[in-house]
Amino acid sequence: MEVVLRLGNFSFNGKTSPYVNYMDYKTHYGLERDVQYSEVVGRPGGVLSRVKENVRVIETNLIIDAYDTGRKLEDVADDIVSWLSTNEPAPLIFDREPDKVYYAILNESLDPTYFVSFSKVSVKFLCIDPFKYSRDESKNPIIEDSVTLATNGNAEYKPRLELTALKDTPYLAIGTSNNDFLAFGDPFVPNQSTTSKNPRILLDPMNTLSGWQHQTTGEILANNWTGGKVSGSMTTNSNYTAFRAKDYGAETGWRGPLVKKSLTKTVADFKITCSLKIFDIDEGIGKGFYHFYDEAGKVVCALGLVDDEKDGRAVKAVIQVFNDYGEAKTLLNYRGDNGTAYKNLEIYIQLERFNNKFTIKTWNYYIDKNGKRQQRSRLKEDIRQVFTDNGRVYQRPIRQVSAYIASHSSFPTSVVYMTRIEVLELISQQGTDYFIKKGDNVIVDFEDQVITVNDEIRNDKKDFFSSYFDIKNNPQELVVLPNNTFSGYAIWRDKWQ
Repeated sequence: MEVVLRLGNFSFNGKTSPYVNYMDYKTHYGLERDVQYSEVVGRPGGVLSRVKENVRVIETNLIIDAYDTGRKLEDVADDIVSWLSTNEPAPLIFDREPDKVYYAILNESLDPTYFVSFSKVSVKFLCIDPFKYSRDESKNPIIEDSVTLATNGNAEYKPRLELTALKDTPYLAIGTSNNDFLAFGDPFVPNQSTTSKNPRILLDPMNTLSGWQHQTTGEILANNWTGGKVSGSMTTNSNYTAFRAKDYGAETGWRGPLVKKSLTKTVADFKITCSLKIFDIDEGIGKGFYHFYDEAGKVVCALGLVDDEKDGRAVKAVIQVFNDYGEAKTLLNYRGDNGTAYKNLEIYIQLERFNNKFTIKTWNYYIDKNGKRQQRSRLKEDIRQVFTDNGRVYQRPIRQVSAYIASHSSFPTSVVYMTRIEVLELISQQGTDYFIKKGDNVIVDFEDQVITVNDEIRNDKKDFFSSYFDIKNNPQELVVLPNNTFSGYAIWRDKWQ
């Protein structure tokens, strides 16, 4: 009987190949475990020390077929080697188990046996994480502060909670009937002030120009670095997720549109978090800045990205503060170690001023090979840096904010998206820290052991005596506190030994 093998019957790193298929693969059922124990004189057997799950090995026989491709077998094999060679584990899915995924890395060179236009190759994959997972995630809603998780797998697993805050809260707690609990922040304490010590003054997702006013003429700053001439008009992108320039006007030099809005009050001490992105192109330059003004309309500080060189490696994160005379002090001017740290990425920039201390921070997020969202600092030394204003010359309160996008009339334009701005007022060290506020998006990832609030990692809020726990029971109910404070979902993937 003729056996027909369909090419491309497995995927690795999200891709299949039309030149290769597996004939068979072999791995053990369950996990290979290393059971360690100690012998005790006078006691039968031994005393269990620990149980360790070993790396999973998947031995695979592949057929590489160059027939009817017009290419040499060796050339096709080179493509296969390039495809299967990764620097970290990647998803591996076989058609025999279409609903499950291994995370594997090639362990050794391919050992071929040649047959004219095709070859048989033995391949050994290592799964550093020996478990296998469902390809698709499961998702259940949180109803009346609880959610039920149920799995088809046979191993303990870690969920992810995606929450929306319905009100301000100083804490978040997640627990089970097994006395597992994970907590962040501080619960309300009797007789303690419930006044927020960091109320939100502004949160704008930059999805509509409503509430913003165009400034049609003038010069935002004499400083050509963070400023320029005002001309042209602003619009939103097609997905309504960012401001972008509709046109830059007819001015020469650095020029572009500016929109401005007032804060709800004058703010002395503050924490500003903004995000933006420059789509860098060859020979192109551009910049985007958020400027904050005092009640007299003079600039207090500027945060943004600028690409003022045309070599494609010059996107810099910049923070400047200004004294009463408009003289700038640069707190941040950094392009990363290799000059591409801020290129074609949504960058978060944060400036905090409390009394005479300025704290700066900049970061971005990326998706790793396993589909996990990871944070990466964009500062060389650390994710946070501090500057002390000993002379107290950069202390003016802020009252207005503007969004400014500019290009240069002599060069091609690098498009800028301005995506988010938030302002918190820092009142004092007393009071309650409502670190989660109404409308905030909160993600608690038990696998990566991280909590983010509006995309900012807040692991500093984790309760020391709580822990990220595994889900052991099936089904398992999770309770989310405080009561009537969060909506959202629990998300997880089934996991097998």
